Amino acid sequence: EEIHAEASELEAQAGELRERLRNAEDEAGAERAARQRLEQNLAAARQELAERGSAAESTIASLRQQLQASEGIVSQLHSALEQARLEDQRRNYVLGEYVRLKTEQARALDAHARYQALEETARGHE
Repeated sequence: EEIHAEASELEAQAGELRERLRNAEDEAGAERAARQRLEQNLAAARQELAERGSAAESTIASLRQQLQASEGIVSQLHSALEQARLEDQRRNYVLGEYVRLKTEQARALDAHARYQALEETARGHE
């Protein structure tokens, strides 16, 4: 009877140990599942980061191309502006020469008219 009681006690302890083992296995399974979810989330986050990085690099490359194109346009505008300035300078010079020549022509015509008037007056006195 003592052996029977001891056997019952051992069976009860074995049942308790089996229950603890099941609980420990359940916890370990839950921890594995949680770790797996974390690893999946980490992998997804890394993938998203890589995609965003790639998209950012693509955007940066596009912006660099746009900047280079803008710099080219600005350079062309500067050249056109310089050419327009030089043309304006030449036009102003030509206009100044035209005014100077017209002024000289007017003076010459005025002097010629005075000369003719004096000549007429001189003929009239002869």
